[in-house]
Amino acid sequence: MNKLGQEVVKPGVDLLIILIALFILIFVVLIPPGEKDKLLGDGKDVTPPDEQQIEKSLLEVSPGRLTSIPKDTINIKIPSVELYSEAKRESSGLATSFIVTRNIFKDSNQKLTFVAPNDLEAAGLFFRLTEQKGDLIIKLNNRVIYDDSPDGSSLIVNLPIELTNQNNLIEFKVKSPVLAFWRTYKYKIEDLELIKTLRKETLEDERTFTLSSTQLDKMQQAILQYFIYCAKDQDSSFFKVFLNKNILHTGYAFCNQNDQELDIPLNKLRPGVNTLRFGVSEGSYRIENINIETKIRERDFPTYDFSINQVIYDRIQSGDDLKLKLGLPESGRKQFMLTVNEVKVEVDTTDKEFKQDINNYVRQGTNTILIVPRDTLEISKLIVQVEK
Repeated sequence: MNKLGQEVVKPGVDLLIILIALFILIFVVLIPPGEKDKLLGDGKDVTPPDEQQIEKSLLEVSPGRLTSIPKDTINIKIPSVELYSEAKRESSGLATSFIVTRNIFKDSNQKLTFVAPNDLEAAGLFFRLTEQKGDLIIKLNNRVIYDDSPDGSSLIVNLPIELTNQNNLIEFKVKSPVLAFWRTYKYKIEDLELIKTLRKETLEDERTFTLSSTQLDKMQQAILQYFIYCAKDQDSSFFKVFLNKNILHTGYAFCNQNDQELDIPLNKLRPGVNTLRFGVSEGSYRIENINIETKIRERDFPTYDFSINQVIYDRIQSGDDLKLKLGLPESGRKQFMLTVNEVKVEVDTTDKEFKQDINNYVRQGTNTILIVPRDTLEISKLIVQVEK
């Protein structure tokens, strides 16, 4: 103090006060506005962080295009197969009438031809004899198959199958007895017919079906189903089934029993054309109701999660609405299954925007949304939002 009792401020103190004031001014200018408001107290309420979340979406994504889920089971229908082996008798005329003779001066023989089909099982000649004297000789492809004097007025002569060719020659001639060679011997043949027994058979036959690479990749199981039908009683035949030259089954074919099922190893299937072959050893069968039942893995669809904290959950319970919104930009009918947690909602709409109140579907914590389309579906946006 001076003599008058006044306090004396030293020059260094004044400088310090000025510096402090300048520092405070610079600090206030540079700090963020929100912090400045808190510091200076501008009279505005400050919203807690949890309350701020209500003002924005809990979830906002763009799912894009979703492809429909295939059926769990896909059936591949295959046409029936006819397997048979049966004999059929046919006859054809070779000649209406001819005469063969023999005497010391001249032989008059008769030659005829016929074609043997590939399915020829047995053959024979039938004819009537209106004149006969001496021994009748019949040759097949230059081999004697008959040499005798017939007793009756008609005759059946079997043709050995082992002597037949595709093109065959039959020759009729007469043989005279040694002791009376100077006489004339004669046969008149009428209504000569060739009797054929044909074996019509298809003991094996095949059918094809096609699989895409996508089908094969998603296949979990394949089952071959069929029914064996028989029109008449018969002994059981040996029965076999092949897939792409791989044996699937061997056993006996039991007629008119229940539908049969065979598991198909997936590694025996291939993308593209597959071949099924059925076969029997004999008899007549029709393989009906042929079907390949395939089990397909369910496609995985993306899920969308969002979280609800205590504050937001309390607001929903107090009356605020929790809305799920979908943008459906394409025109036409849209069908899909919407699942929020365990709650499923079937949607069928033509609108380009879909809204659903999901207050009763959610819980505090993590919630999950799944969308499974019935057909291809384009979703431009998926929003979950609290609305007051």
